[in-house]
Amino acid sequence: AAIFLIKPIYSVRAGFTLRPLDLRILGAQYDGTLEIVNVRPGQVVKKGQVLAKMKTLDLEMKLAKAEADAREARIKAEGYRQDRKMAEAKASLASADAAAAQAELLRYQISQATIISPLDGIITKGDLFDHRGAPVRQGDTLFEVAQGDKANPKLIANEVEMLVSERDIQLVKQVFEQRTAAAEKSKLSRPLDGRLATSSLPREGFDFLITRIVPNGEAKEGENVFKVYAEMEKQADWMHPGLAGEAKVDIDRQSLAWTYTHRLWDWLWLKRWHWMP
Repeated sequence: AAIFLIKPIYSVRAGFTLRPLDLRILGAQYDGTLEIVNVRPGQVVKKGQVLAKMKTLDLEMKLAKAEADAREARIKAEGYRQDRKMAEAKASLASADAAAAQAELLRYQISQATIISPLDGIITKGDLFDHRGAPVRQGDTLFEVAQGDKANPKLIANEVEMLVSERDIQLVKQVFEQRTAAAEKSKLSRPLDGRLATSSLPREGFDFLITRIVPNGEAKEGENVFKVYAEMEKQADWMHPGLAGEAKVDIDRQSLAWTYTHRLWDWLWLKRWHWMP
């Protein structure tokens, strides 16, 4: 009777890894040379803070030449127009437009020479102090900036990335959608979805709330898994990206009989379907 009447909370277990909530990759916008580097990995930065600057002397010289070429071509075009040499005037105007376009591109590159932080956060990659004066190519990663935690800007704001097995993802998805719909209808906050514990400090548990589920699965270690993301209600000071552990997503109250036999019944139903003609 106990195994049918006692109904504890049934939870889906899944491994997880902490990931930065928002990570920005800042790259070189053109081939050039690093002139100034102001930060190193681990340093706290503010939005709009200058992280580095590339040399712009060559670009400024090219810009001055392009602007002079555009002015000269327009003067020639005006002279041809007064002499009624319309073909030559048209060609000079085309040259002026090309030089003006080149000048606009150079102005844009000069504006991109200063690398600034797009958010309040922490530098996680980009130790370029010893590379000042070194050439960089367009597209090279210069810095990675992770968003800082609102409560403590010296910490990286993390989100939980769980890998849920395909045999459990429907339960997690169903509960997530039901709780979200109920919260929107009642205009109340959603209840927490579960708890997690890291491998380094398994005795400490942390509540989390699921924020999104990636619909596409991927193969990993011989099984198909789905990525489920969540935010912790509160994170500890010692938490950082890369920490791993185990998470439990609370589903519903189920009897002990169902908890310990439902996988067997699922397997039998699958075999029954396989055996059916």
